[in-house]
Amino acid sequence: MNIKFIATHIESGEKYPYKNDGKINYKDIVLPPNQQFVLKIDYPLTEPAIFKFNSGSKGTTRHQLSEKIRKFYKKVYEDEDKSVGHKTSNIKGMFNRDFSDGKYGIWGHDIGDLVLVDAIVSKKNIITLGVDS
Repeated sequence: MNIKFIATHIESGEKYPYKNDGKINYKDIVLPPNQQFVLKIDYPLTEPAIFKFNSGSKGTTRHQLSEKIRKFYKKVYEDEDKSVGHKTSNIKGMFNRDFSDGKYGIWGHDIGDLVLVDAIVSKKNIITLGVDS
């Protein structure tokens, strides 16, 4: 199953209406009730981050899923900074984030560069993300 989002800034939650085709409803239930899901975050990471969560008794709406993804991304970036002992700077002379040698090996983009576009849910309830920068 492919879940489309209005392009959503991962750090702030701001939505980019110019990317909305008018068919995306954030109140739609996109994950069925009472099921376990695995969220795989792999961009821009060298080592993927894996998070498990339950869809709840009423299921999960597109908005709720978007907020979960944002929360998990923030945790990845916080954990990365903790594991290297400092906030990673940019590549000298560029706006791109330098490679960090932490738990996830984040490279190329700060969380402020990332935009959530879609999510693909496999038959085994593994969620992979479409993230732009």
